[in-house]
Amino acid sequence: MVGIIANRTRRLLPVRVKDPVVRRKLLRIARFGGASFLFGFILWNIDRRACGPLTTAKRAIGLPWGFFLELHGWWHCLTGIGAYIFIVLADYLASDRAGKDPGDVFGWPVSSLFVEL
Repeated sequence: MVGIIANRTRRLLPVRVKDPVVRRKLLRIARFGGASFLFGFILWNIDRRACGPLTTAKRAIGLPWGFFLELHGWWHCLTGIGAYIFIVLADYLASDRAGKDPGDVFGWPVSSLFVEL
């Protein structure tokens, strides 16, 4: 389903956004969302296959560094960020603001990473 939404968004973007500067910004945001989702999915698959050794390593390392080996948790965070970006982007493209600089349409983390928006 995520692939279908990403593909549809990619095709809808040039139709709804004529300004090349705004389109480039939105494409960068969409790529970031897709990369975030994909990276979270990869981490989840690693966690599924290596849960035992990761749990042992987390216990050996202890807090706070063991937190970084919580790949299932990172999966939730990263796929949530990716899904959020595509939901807001789809909402933007369906609104009457489409084609205009999105400005404050996106919240964190997009607003922090793409400060020129």
